[in-house]
Formats: sequence, structure tokens, C-alpha cells
Amino acid sequence: MRKYLLAIAFTLVSITGVRENLIKLISKSQSIDEYSSVMDIIEKEGLKKYIPLGLPLKEKHRISSEFGYRTDPFTKQKSFHSGLDFSADVAAIIYATADGKITYCGKKGGYGKLIEIEHEMGYRTRYGHLIEYYKEKGEMVKRGTPIGFVGSTGRSTGNHLHYEIIKNNQRINPIKYINMN
Repeated sequence: MRKYLLAIAFTLVSITGVRENLIKLISKSQSIDEYSSVMDIIEKEGLKKYIPLGLPLKEKHRISSEFGYRTDPFTKQKSFHSGLDFSADVAAIIYATADGKITYCGKKGGYGKLIEIEHEMGYRTRYGHLIEYYKEKGEMVKRGTPIGFVGSTGRSTGNHLHYEIIKNNQRINPIKYINMN
């Protein structure tokens, strides 16, 4: 957990004084109680809204495929899966996990219908296999805003949401951020 908090602290480079305080807190933290102090600073500085925390679904769902290497459902070969797949009912509402601007809304290869949101501090989130969009490219959204609906478009074996977090062009395991909310 400490490793991921340090990663978040380093994303705050442009905010004077905040980065140093977070690094000191994280370096000293020994318990979950101190973790909450770090999150308090993030909230106090108004930065939490830009970090993709929490679940993109509120309705009943389950994780059907995790981040990392897996057996590809089509080729049966080992391949890297760059996000989390949430199996859910068709048309379950998908929510933005942080404030940002929708930079892509359309069909994109294996993702099928995709929404990509650009957030502050180098974060982007992707929501794939949608049946339909609720928002359009260029719109600003806040955490918790409905953006689309679960579907099975693109390279998909059934209704699910493919959810990715990208930080400075590197994919990050979303489960770490979901568990930090």
C-alpha cells in the first residue's frame, strides 16, 4: 500500500509543499491509521477529485478478468490484459471515477465503443465495450457522473466493462485505486 501512496505523492509535483508533506507522511507510515492522514491531505488540498478512485459501477457486478497476464479468451494464448473486466448486466450504468474531460468517445478496435477521460496529474481512464454513451467527446465530467452503459461491443465474450487506469502513458492495476477509496 505504501508503494502506491508514494506513486500518488509523486504525481503532486506541481503543487508546492503538498508533495513534500505527503512524502514525509508516507515514508513514516507504519499503519493504516497513518494512511488516512495522507488521504486527509489529498482531500484538504482538493486533489482527490482528480485521482481515479473507487468503482466505475454501482450495480451488481463481479470481476471477470484481472489486470496482468492471462489466457486470452479468443486465442487461448498467454497475453497481457491492461485493465479490469467487470461482468455486469447489459445497460448497467458506468460512472466516471474522477473529474476530467472526455477526450475520446467512439469505436476503437477491440475496445468496441470506448470512452476515455483525461484527468489532472497525468491520469487517464478508459471504459470499453459500452453498448451506448451517455456523454460526448469534449464534455467535462465529475467523479460519479454517469458516462455510459455496459455492453459487449468490440472484442468481447459477453456483457462487461473493461476499465483501465493510465498514468503518464503506463497502465496501472485499477484494483490498487479501487481499494484506496
